[in-house]
Amino acid sequence: MNYLFYISLAALVYTYIGYPILVFLLSKLIYIPVVKDTEFTPNVSVIIIVYNGEFFLEKKINNILNSHYPAGKLDLFILSDGSTDGTASILKRYENKIKYKLVTERRGKSACLNDAVSSVDSDYIVFADVRQEFEKDTIRNLISPLADTTVGAVSGELVFIDDDHNAFSKGIDAYWRYEKLIRNCEAKISSVIGVTGAVYSIKKSLYTPIPEGVILDDVLIPMQVIMSGYRVIFESSAVAYDKPSNDELNEKNRKVRTLAGNYQLVSLNPALLNPVKNKLFIQFVSHKILRLLGPLFLISIFISNLLLLDQGVIYSIMFLSQILLYTLCVLNKYQLFTSISRYLIVRVINTFVLLNWYSLLGFIEYIKGRRTHLW
Repeated sequence: MNYLFYISLAALVYTYIGYPILVFLLSKLIYIPVVKDTEFTPNVSVIIIVYNGEFFLEKKINNILNSHYPAGKLDLFILSDGSTDGTASILKRYENKIKYKLVTERRGKSACLNDAVSSVDSDYIVFADVRQEFEKDTIRNLISPLADTTVGAVSGELVFIDDDHNAFSKGIDAYWRYEKLIRNCEAKISSVIGVTGAVYSIKKSLYTPIPEGVILDDVLIPMQVIMSGYRVIFESSAVAYDKPSNDELNEKNRKVRTLAGNYQLVSLNPALLNPVKNKLFIQFVSHKILRLLGPLFLISIFISNLLLLDQGVIYSIMFLSQILLYTLCVLNKYQLFTSISRYLIVRVINTFVLLNWYSLLGFIEYIKGRRTHLW
């Protein structure tokens, strides 16, 4: 039982603390530079897949069309995935400025991405979502690193802006900052594991059609680029702005869907777990797979600790610490002691526990086989 306790604890600490520290230190010792060319401005197609996006669509279209990119070298292609709101009417108003396609049957983003990529002629593609706003130079900054022949895709940076944070959104924002630090370090030593789906670019020749029903297209597509022998980097100057969710239920549904996608990803592409075929095997396991096992580690630690209470005071302290941790989460969840939520450590603990709970729910969602690829 001692072995189970300490192995589970060590695995959990490595996943959330050890691995980030490791890639941070490696990024200081090993840095593979990217040869950027700010004068590299090939023809680019921006692709947006939208479902019922009328609230954001017009603003997003103007945002892309007003980008600082050479005139005549940028086109926008929007595919509506069975939208039932006013999306179609908005697209028709812009038919002289953009290209678009209306699909009546809702199929999911992955199927639409395959159609959209085959519909554009440019050799370079920028993928965007309808909600986030690009900075003026974001497209140029996503394209300039692709002048490097070793780079196949470039992830931009998603920046959260909101003056009306609640405790939950602050926790999500803190987690995203933590995640971006890891991605930035990974990119410096090799490649990032996954990109920011709302803002990234790719050489069209490296795009391999993905299976319909894929949930994590923003992980599978870049991993296919990496397994083809190219780098996928992180470019912090290619910024898209978004607001963090203040709605815990919406964030829960989104995160559970994403985590179910991680299980699906491995089942669709087992080569990701083959260290011979996946040169980023250690990064992939450390960044993705071990996080999926986080709930298992937490349960194992709790149960083994309970059975070891008579083995010494250290086990009593550890067990009481776990009880305190989960109690803080319950208090925060039901707002029974609202003043504690202003402390960063409480928000971090709450987010950590919630994400692991969502990971468990994601596994259940995957096992049930629901059509979670539909957004």
